[in-house]
Amino acid sequence: MTSLDKSQTPSPTPAMPWRGLIDGCNLICRISPGYEAHLWRDSGQILTGEPHADMNFAYLGDAREADRHLRVFDEWASARGLPMMVFATAATTRPLAAVAPSLGFAPAGEVPLMVCTEPRTGLTSQPYVIERICDPGVLGEATPMAARTFGLPTAAVARVYNPEALAIPGLDYFIARRGGEVWSFVQTSRIGTQVGVWSMATPPEFQGQGAGRALLDAVLTHHRQRGAEAFYLMASSAGQRLYQWAGFQETTRLAAWLKGSSAQLDSPG
Repeated sequence: MTSLDKSQTPSPTPAMPWRGLIDGCNLICRISPGYEAHLWRDSGQILTGEPHADMNFAYLGDAREADRHLRVFDEWASARGLPMMVFATAATTRPLAAVAPSLGFAPAGEVPLMVCTEPRTGLTSQPYVIERICDPGVLGEATPMAARTFGLPTAAVARVYNPEALAIPGLDYFIARRGGEVWSFVQTSRIGTQVGVWSMATPPEFQGQGAGRALLDAVLTHHRQRGAEAFYLMASSAGQRLYQWAGFQETTRLAAWLKGSSAQLDSPG
């Protein structure tokens, strides 16, 4: 099922960084077999159809409409039996405080929203070899590692990171190899001169050895050489130090709400 409210599709040059989050997430998920999206000016819902909260999203940025939007988004997700994670700006915190629990959502902490306009790059990638993925076989090689890092089933992630994604303008996948083995993975979404950094994954046994740093450095350089002016991301607690090293600065914290369980957020209970 594919549904997109085209009458309210946002401008292809979104405001940074909030609008970029919505449009970037939509770009990444739109080739999922169960994709469905509802996009408004300051809010949006993107569903992949996978039965995991980490793979279905809502973004609430309009304080005046936050209550109504959450109810509508919840209705659409519930109609398909899908769990969902919700990210909300500070302006929507008060309107959501009462309605979110009444709909079965539990608070799941806060997520830093970070922006970088002057990346610190120039790090040697050795002993890592950085690749932009162009071959479906390489994507298939990297997907199980990314899924394992995020605590998600490989089959579910493979349906989102499927070979069709390699042909979508603005969507890129990168890996860092060492000794021929994939050590780190990341994807980016580019709309205009703004680039979102998503799903950076380095499994625990490879962390702390510079793979993520070498990969991030190469990815920022790649996009800067092609005219990118700003980068944004939502940081995990594990990755925040790396992003600060690369020049990212926290601009705000997004409140997170969760219906279902998550391997990435603080799950209810």
